[in-house]
Amino acid sequence: MDQYPQHMKMSELSARAKIPATTISYYIRQALLPEPIRTGKTMAYYTVEHMERLKQIQVLQDKGLSLDEISRVVNQNSAENNTNLNPDGVYTSKRNEIVKAAVDLFRDKGYDNTNIDDIVAYAGIGKSTFYQYFKSKEELFYECADHVFYDIARDNPAISNEQNGLMRLWKRAVSFMHTHLHMLDMLNIARGASMKNSLRSRQMLEAVMNNLTDPIKADLILASNQGTIHFKDLHVLAYLIIGASEYGYYYSQIHPGNNIESVLMRGWDIFFNFISQYTGQEGRSLINYTTVSHGISKPSTKHGLLAAGNGESALSNMKENDLVKISELSRRSKIPISTIRYYILEGLLPTALKTGKTRAYYSNIHLKVLNLIRHKQVEENKPLSVIKEEIRKDNYFSGNSSKQSDLSSDKRDAILSSSIALFLDKGYAETSTSDIAHHAKISKGTIYQNFSNKEEIFMACADRIFHDMYNDVWNEIKEEKDMALRMIKRAKAFFSSYPQWISMMNLVKSLSVGDNPSFRTKFHQLIRQMVNPMIREIELLQQEGRIRQDIDCDLAGYILMGIAEYSAWLVMHENYSEETIMESLTSIFLS
Repeated sequence: MDQYPQHMKMSELSARAKIPATTISYYIRQALLPEPIRTGKTMAYYTVEHMERLKQIQVLQDKGLSLDEISRVVNQNSAENNTNLNPDGVYTSKRNEIVKAAVDLFRDKGYDNTNIDDIVAYAGIGKSTFYQYFKSKEELFYECADHVFYDIARDNPAISNEQNGLMRLWKRAVSFMHTHLHMLDMLNIARGASMKNSLRSRQMLEAVMNNLTDPIKADLILASNQGTIHFKDLHVLAYLIIGASEYGYYYSQIHPGNNIESVLMRGWDIFFNFISQYTGQEGRSLINYTTVSHGISKPSTKHGLLAAGNGESALSNMKENDLVKISELSRRSKIPISTIRYYILEGLLPTALKTGKTRAYYSNIHLKVLNLIRHKQVEENKPLSVIKEEIRKDNYFSGNSSKQSDLSSDKRDAILSSSIALFLDKGYAETSTSDIAHHAKISKGTIYQNFSNKEEIFMACADRIFHDMYNDVWNEIKEEKDMALRMIKRAKAFFSSYPQWISMMNLVKSLSVGDNPSFRTKFHQLIRQMVNPMIREIELLQQEGRIRQDIDCDLAGYILMGIAEYSAWLVMHENYSEETIMESLTSIFLS
């Protein structure tokens, strides 16, 4: 084969073959030549195969064959030689460069904060090159998701050559933690995208979930065939493992002193401790083997929430007449600023002493009430609605703060109700304060009397949804004194409330990916808010001697939260009945 450029424009192909461009176009229409590589409406490239085919056509014409006869000959030769043009051709590497650049930027800046200008600059290409491959940023994101989640299905030899099903599952988990954590960022962006009224975005999320669970399900099937694990529905079990893994990772993010593999090992131990009746002796010895081989000692019993106490040490450092800014109050109380502001707006705290438009001070009364709220939440498992009534009845603070809160509550409720509706319908980036004002039928000035900016509105919306969810769940379970049965009732109540809060959680998860630390902080606060009651119940079970004393209660709470969320996904998206999932969870926790 003669040496020609790998890719040529029509003019160059015509010049080299000495055949008019119109004739070449005719040959393509008559299927004498394959279609070129099209990179735009008016741009196409031709390959060496086109050049060789044109030479073959000329030879056959010189022998006196008609075009119909030539068509049969060249197409038969093409089939026999299996000549196929790569549809991506020379652009495969360029396309991959764009995809890889976009993945990096989506993870670093978030989807909403990344624009096409950022992508082309990062990839070192022009905008016209971008549009040769992708019509929009959204289309590029779909390909990014395909690219990222395709990787997880490709096992490295250390995994694929492992013949023990449970050991293969363990190796897959280790590999995931070390090489695939970027997938969680893309998964959370995909969750945010799935909120849009788009069939494609919802299908993408479902495909992503299948890519995550299918390899795990294959490992479980192998283990089941080997008799090392016995579970009624391995599809359900695969989802529970993914949920436990995801939330185990979130635990490691807020406990940075923990080695990721140590967290994985302890999480593995917790998960298979709960389902120990479904594993054979080999499964239990596998846990012991990995513990020894990785040199990870079992953790001592933790009582993280109980150790928090009621804040007396912090209070002792603040004198009766001390006035501090909100940042100092947050530091002393160990409660986020956004939560303190939420408590004030809800009438749980007195208003601050304002000395200017942007300056306010707080006293030891605020710290006392904050510590009281935390004590009642942690030690007494009470929701905010109950705590609020108790604080008012006991006259922990007096003055006009409650009246002031009540006076503005109607407008504030209107702002939050409208904001929640718009955020969940349009997303965060596409919702403006003007949209909120128009929807709530108020002025923008009224919005800024209550909130500093859109971000603060969003944080308050998230707080409201999750406080409401917490209250709904509490009302369902508060009479149950048996902690194990309470956890089952909590799961049922959780399923009922799931449709109301999961959209907001998906939006928060999506926004937590990127360069805004406020959203990441809010995400972890919301998770902690949901996990705290579970941790407390696990600690009580531990005190009663009903679970092992070496279980890390904090980590167990996160794992159970992941199991609960993915169980709810199965009910909502996989046509599982709530009864079927509850049967699986009950058999795990109460057998």
